[in-house]
Amino acid sequence: MGGAAGHVSQIWEATDMTFGQLKDLTRKVFDGQIDATEKLDGQNVMISYKDGKVIAARSAKELRNYGEEAMDVEAMAEYFSKRGNPPSVEFSYVEAMNDFQKVFEQFDPKILANGKIWLNVEILYEENENVIPYFRNELRIHHLRIIDEKGKTIDIFRNELLDDIEIAQLNLDTTYTIHRTNQVSVVFGEDETIESYIDQLDYMSGNDDSKIISDYTYGQALKMVNSNFGDANPEFNELLAKRWGRQEKHPPINVLLKDRPYLTQYVVREEDKNAKALYDRFLYPLKNLFSEFGIDVLNHLDGLATESPERSVVRLMEKMDDAVHHAEINKTNKIGEHLEEYRELGAARSLVPTEGIVFEYDNRLLKLTGSFTPVLRILGFHRFG
Repeated sequence: MGGAAGHVSQIWEATDMTFGQLKDLTRKVFDGQIDATEKLDGQNVMISYKDGKVIAARSAKELRNYGEEAMDVEAMAEYFSKRGNPPSVEFSYVEAMNDFQKVFEQFDPKILANGKIWLNVEILYEENENVIPYFRNELRIHHLRIIDEKGKTIDIFRNELLDDIEIAQLNLDTTYTIHRTNQVSVVFGEDETIESYIDQLDYMSGNDDSKIISDYTYGQALKMVNSNFGDANPEFNELLAKRWGRQEKHPPINVLLKDRPYLTQYVVREEDKNAKALYDRFLYPLKNLFSEFGIDVLNHLDGLATESPERSVVRLMEKMDDAVHHAEINKTNKIGEHLEEYRELGAARSLVPTEGIVFEYDNRLLKLTGSFTPVLRILGFHRFG
């Protein structure tokens, strides 16, 4: 979601999860034992009602002091008019706020507690299509959030207000239809299995279900360090592997390299300049596994927001063909790693008519998005350079 709504973690970002939990999560997703909602690829905005007006927040700052710096309709229109966005962007946000103003006037909006409770809303507007084509204009409400004075979320919930909003807008002249975010179902056939994913997780963990993700990346880093520097200095190697495999920055690099041979210092400092890329390399096998699992799951969803899943996939293929062709004829390397990941995940066969799903597991909010990230990067470069 990003922005004021905050970040939802990918599974591999939850680095303290055990491989036993990863296997359990995989089985539960496959068996349809999780409550999943669709992750939507629209424009996210937080909506509340204060002093008789609809207000909107697009950043965490605008939530503070119960929306003290949030925008009303006029401020939102002025904001976009100064940014040079296409008129459709200003129109989509302003009309979303106007629609909610009409809805809230149908019943007592005190339930929003004058800026203490917010609707987390996704704007789906055809002219502002990002990656996923929906072929409809809708406002999708993910949930309600109670915030504190600093704008931090205290609680997330759904209640009868969402029903009231859906019912109220039926008799109004609005730009959008308003619905809550889809609950989606994961439906695999009886002859389908996930054992290949479980086997890969067992291989990565060495059949140790208590091992956590950061243990895995540390182990990958230690193999590289031992290969490069030998095993004569195990304490040094372990500290270096923690730095690159667990992103632990203590001790500082100067202390770590004190009294080390010049060549060792030079090689380590050069590698350390790309520490994030190194970590990503160690994590990649696990990331790739759950990206492939995500594609598998997203191809078995029922209840998606798009008006036509088939048309959506065809449109996605056309956009990706244009973007990849453009990159190839211009010989750009700006999307090289994303294009490689997209192709490794199956290229056009990985395209699905949704950004992904969001679900809760073991008190964590997580998402599965398949090949969406490399697709987003490739299309974003094609559109904006």
